Amino acid sequence: MATGLSGFFINITSDDVSYVSDPTKYIEFEAGADKLVFAASKPDSMDEADLKAAQSVLFIGDALEIPNLYLWDNSAGVFRYIYLAGSSANKYVFCFHMTGTGGTLSEPIVQVWDTSSHATNDLICLGEGDYSKSFIHGIETRLAGTPSPGWTGTLISGNNGLGLNGGDILSSAIDLYFNLYVKIPATVSVQEKEGQNPVFCLRYKYGD
Repeated sequence: MATGLSGFFINITSDDVSYVSDPTKYIEFEAGADKLVFAASKPDSMDEADLKAAQSVLFIGDALEIPNLYLWDNSAGVFRYIYLAGSSANKYVFCFHMTGTGGTLSEPIVQVWDTSSHATNDLICLGEGDYSKSFIHGIETRLAGTPSPGWTGTLISGNNGLGLNGGDILSSAIDLYFNLYVKIPATVSVQEKEGQNPVFCLRYKYGD
């Protein structure tokens, strides 16, 4: 069986350790149900009013990193704080657990799109089609190691994604790690409501 994605796991503790060393510190993200929520404070619920109440306040002319990331664990009906996410020096935060044999036919790349059709990146947070204005920063950490505090990383939007294997295909199954944060650029002067939530995906080619 070709190497493929078995699960997306998120470290929900303050211990910067790998999934293979202690899988109990990770929770599997359930696609189509769970959500990542960037907020100034913990929302009371997933209701729109509660999400608005937890949003960060933007000061005109100042870039702003959203200080907190929460996982909405839909099956448990609770928010879980992601301690290690952000521009701090943490390595083992987000893990794509790959299994199978034979490797992949292309490098696995994290991408973010408007919808699950993976066709457009016109959302405000994705730079309205210009990846250089994206709010979403990501950094690969398995090969690169623990990032320096205050890292900038790669701006992710549409086809401008975050490669997770140094530009190469996978020769075998291996866990892939990265970190990310959202930073609103100083050029954004007003708060605007998005039409929908952005969609993260892991894109790669695989064989039988």
